Amino acid sequence: MAVCGSCGADNPVGFRFCGSCGTALGRPGCPSCGFVNPPGQHFCGQCGTRLNEAAPAAATARTSSPGERKLATILFADVVGFTSMSENADPEAVARTVDAAFRRMAEVVESHGGTVDKYLGDALMAVFGVPVAHDDDAERAVAAALAMRELGGDLAFSIGINSGEVMATAVGRDGDVTVIGDAVNVAARLEKAAAGGEVLVGPLTAELATSGIAFRERQPVILKGKRDPVPVFEVIGLREGQPQAVERERPPLVGRDDDLAFLRAHWRRVVRDQRASVVLVTGDAGMGKTRL
Repeated sequence: MAVCGSCGADNPVGFRFCGSCGTALGRPGCPSCGFVNPPGQHFCGQCGTRLNEAAPAAATARTSSPGERKLATILFADVVGFTSMSENADPEAVARTVDAAFRRMAEVVESHGGTVDKYLGDALMAVFGVPVAHDDDAERAVAAALAMRELGGDLAFSIGINSGEVMATAVGRDGDVTVIGDAVNVAARLEKAAAGGEVLVGPLTAELATSGIAFRERQPVILKGKRDPVPVFEVIGLREGQPQAVERERPPLVGRDDDLAFLRAHWRRVVRDQRASVVLVTGDAGMGKTRL
């Protein structure tokens, strides 16, 4: 059957003109909606149906998203002495050892709420805060680094962590999402500055994670591509059993007077009426939902 592009009527095979409205049927319409598309189109401009088999299957999913700015924490971990180890051992044995270590490290990253972004030969890059953000992504990243250090086995890792604003965007032919920005570059440089078994972090990571992680300030270092020395902090370990005095003094809650008044009014009504009330607080990570 031939579908008329003007009136949508079905016409028997062989009809050159529509039997209902007289429109020429020389160019077939869309098999789904009957819309007559200009020559050379792969997809219907009216409903999106594929018009021929030569149309690329990925075209329907391809978008030109400019990306999204995110606050994220980036972790780089590298196998120390990988080159010398490769020279003195069987390549298959080295590959098995490194693969097993990276599998365990990936499990650690995921168990702490992060995502493995990519593997770079003998190095791993992980992201905390993209695509899923938490209020304590910096602390999660450092805790993951400490866990990685413990499971290294025969391998020693140098780890660098940095937090900052990144652009989460799709890159490459396959459209895989990754993060780009100065925070990523600094994390990679910190990993190169760390010795085997060391975890070095940038100043923002240390500030965000100081309530749960103990740090030792190091001498600022000159990192490749940076004009000024970058403050560096060495991770000592988790704070366990420490008094609350070690936590940072909380800054005042600014711009939330109306929200606090609303919540307090609900609380007073619950106490007065002895009836439960539900309040839903929504917002992006880092806006202060937990604090509120």
